[in-house]
Amino acid sequence: MITAARNLTLVLGLAASSFAWSATYQYEAISDFTDINAGEVPYYIHGNVRALAINAAIESYREKFARASTVFEQSSGLYDVTITTLGEIDGDGEYRFLVNDEVIGAAVNAPTDLDYSPQYHTFENVSIPAGATISVESSAVSNGQVPEGDAYAFARGRWINLSITTVEEDSATPDPLETIDLVLSLTTNSESVNAGDIINYTVEVENTSEEITATNPIISITLPAGLSEVTSDNCSQSANNLTCTLSEIAPSDAAIVNVSARAETTGSYQAIASVQADQSDPNLQNNSDNASSTVNAIVPVDTSVDLALNISANSSQFKVGDTATFTVVMTNLHTDNIATAPIVNIALPGSLQFIASNTCVPGTQTLVCNIEELAPESESVVIVTALAKQIDSTTEVIAVADTAQTDTNPDNNEARISSNIIPAVVQPVEPTPQEVPATESPERKTTNGGGSLSTLSLVFFAIVVAWRRQRYS
Repeated sequence: MITAARNLTLVLGLAASSFAWSATYQYEAISDFTDINAGEVPYYIHGNVRALAINAAIESYREKFARASTVFEQSSGLYDVTITTLGEIDGDGEYRFLVNDEVIGAAVNAPTDLDYSPQYHTFENVSIPAGATISVESSAVSNGQVPEGDAYAFARGRWINLSITTVEEDSATPDPLETIDLVLSLTTNSESVNAGDIINYTVEVENTSEEITATNPIISITLPAGLSEVTSDNCSQSANNLTCTLSEIAPSDAAIVNVSARAETTGSYQAIASVQADQSDPNLQNNSDNASSTVNAIVPVDTSVDLALNISANSSQFKVGDTATFTVVMTNLHTDNIATAPIVNIALPGSLQFIASNTCVPGTQTLVCNIEELAPESESVVIVTALAKQIDSTTEVIAVADTAQTDTNPDNNEARISSNIIPAVVQPVEPTPQEVPATESPERKTTNGGGSLSTLSLVFFAIVVAWRRQRYS
């Protein structure tokens, strides 16, 4: 059976002396053809473009005809039959229309450089009995121009619908007021986007008739899989299908429908749109269009940095009451990326009291030092002064770098320095008392000969006396 009533266009017209009746029946390939395995090879459903296609990856399916069939439930009569196919860059497949297994007409797609662009093949004045089996066939072929692996890619014989329009057998000339020509264009400003981006589509329908208003135009839009958060102008949505109903399009006027959606996955996206109205439209080839987009994977942007810290002090020892000065140097070792808003956190021990800094904001004993940015291979200097307020044998100051960016070498993000604090006044050190030896009495002093000085004097005196006595005796 045919799809919803919106796909059936009936136009009634009265001529001067006769009754003319025309109708268009549209059959969707993936929903109205109940048997898709009636040919030499089977079809499969290509959901993204709502087409029947042949799996040419299976070599035995190549260059053979697949067939889809359904029952024609309308009245017997003469009809113009149009197959809407999809052009493919890798081959120009052949398409055939059959009634009760008899080939009525065949056509070949024209070469194209735009995949899935609609092409139309019309067979005129086809006699179709009521209850007949109608079929569409296509083949998978290659033009030998698109490399794929060690060989070439094959087109898959894709087609999307079949339109059957009654041929008016009356001699009466159709009332020109009943005929319009709607021209639809589907465009996108998002031919190449990243996954997660919004794709915008614009559908414009122009009524090229100079006199007739197109009443109740209906725009049908099939969006590709992989889209979410779909928004549109006055359109109802069922899965990936949008139906946009307009009140009318005045002569030589146009209507525009905007659709947007978020691309969730990578790949090639194609949207298809078509239009019809209450009036007869003899030129269906310009009633549909498609638009393609490529959704690319998001390439991560390298924003990493390599922050290194070094710390020094103006002395390794301070007296209580001295001013200690600490210099912290942060270096961005990365050769390309700017460090945006890096921070140096400096922890002071309890024996030091913060005085001032060129960049730091004091907390309790932790200082937060904000640096606006640090260019590649450049450095920034942080200076902190502090009061040595109490004795401390190990005064350790710790600096740590912090950043919201990825740091490729976190091992050099910390620097430490130690010193000591001594008393303000140094007490003199008294020498240790030493024992003084006792002084000997004069009587016990000896000469170089070892005798007593008094004894020698007496001996000498005795000798002198003896000598004088001997001389004067």
